[in-house]
Amino acid sequence: MDDSLNYKKLPEIVDERYISCVTPVYSLASNEDTSEIDNYSKKFINSEDIVEKIEIIKVITNIIQYKNIFVSEVILKSIVGLLCSDSVEASNASCDFFCEYLRFIPNNNANCVEETILAFIIQYFRSDNAMDLLIEYLKRFQKSRPVFFKAGILNLIHDMINDPEDITDLDTICKICRSLLIDRLDLDEYVLKIVLIFDEIMLLFDNSSDEGSVYISSSVVTYLYSHDRFVQSFYKDRYLFKFLYYHSENPKYIENVLQMCSILARFSEEYCDSLISNHIIEFLDHYLISDESNNSGLATYVLAELLFYKPELCHDYLVRNIPSRVVSLFNQESTTIFFKKAALRLSTFLICYSSSLIFDIFESIGVYNIVFENAPLCNEYDLFFVLRAILRAYQEGYTVQKTISDGDKNLNSDLINWIEGISPKSNSKMELLINSLLSLLKN
Repeated sequence: MDDSLNYKKLPEIVDERYISCVTPVYSLASNEDTSEIDNYSKKFINSEDIVEKIEIIKVITNIIQYKNIFVSEVILKSIVGLLCSDSVEASNASCDFFCEYLRFIPNNNANCVEETILAFIIQYFRSDNAMDLLIEYLKRFQKSRPVFFKAGILNLIHDMINDPEDITDLDTICKICRSLLIDRLDLDEYVLKIVLIFDEIMLLFDNSSDEGSVYISSSVVTYLYSHDRFVQSFYKDRYLFKFLYYHSENPKYIENVLQMCSILARFSEEYCDSLISNHIIEFLDHYLISDESNNSGLATYVLAELLFYKPELCHDYLVRNIPSRVVSLFNQESTTIFFKKAALRLSTFLICYSSSLIFDIFESIGVYNIVFENAPLCNEYDLFFVLRAILRAYQEGYTVQKTISDGDKNLNSDLINWIEGISPKSNSKMELLINSLLSLLKN
């Protein structure tokens, strides 16, 4: 283990000579009144009674949940020293404080005790306090991942999963794995070890409860987003089909599986073909009409992703009545912005990729209305495709004035204003597309 993570280096409780280093004891992160908390902090430093210190930590922990105040280094170093206290209550109170401090205080100064916290986590990895701290710490400081990896955190997780006497619950194991992969992973030397850990987690899936399936599927989604090689391994081992064939109507589980489908659908044409041959469209069709609007939106997103590699599916969607159902859901008053954006993407891809022979049908259904009236809802990733869809519609003879039933005269000018505000960002294709559209719309 790296010497910098030697648990024996944990600092002693700060002594009197440090008190003059910081005035006041607390510093403002906003315009909060700190008089009350300053008094508690001074009491904490002056007290030699461990019971009193514990009670003061609990009070301070409660306060920082509601006041945007960050703690001075003097107090942080003093509290962190209690992590390894012989008193279980003191250690618990210290851990609770740091979990809350990391969670609630933006731009906090916890880096001054980073070495101590990391050492504690590695030394006492299987304790509840160490695992709770690890999860909260990595949520805030993904930059610390290399330190944990070098200290052997992956080996510790592997041993924990494979220890038949370990009592760590599945939720905690999955949260730890997710916390290590919140950001994209740029450390290729650890990829194989992480793949092995998730292979072991997938073995747990076979006998998991409905609740356990949610924990595992949530961690797998984070895993897939963090590195392309994880997606490749997941696909090679056909893990997606384990999730697809597992019967659960838990909305969160379905959401996770839909996200997995989305990741694979856009990864490559080969993966897209595999999804289609394994009846993914029937699966998406089932959840298109869902009590959970988020899952309806995700199903719609995946249907759009499939068109990127397989434009011939436009006709299949039409046969299944998918476009008209999406338009109907879009027009409901209760429809969320998330679903509207998903419907906009699907409508955009339908216009971009469909045959001219079925353009009249899409126009009569209302697909063009979604694009013409809601183009500004698109995200940056879809911007080029939305502009291309509008241009394609115009080239096929479908203008705003012709398509919008109420003849909204302002819509054309609104569309022009929106397009004029788009920056091509040195993209020659985008610039050409914008100029072509503006020329059509203004004439």
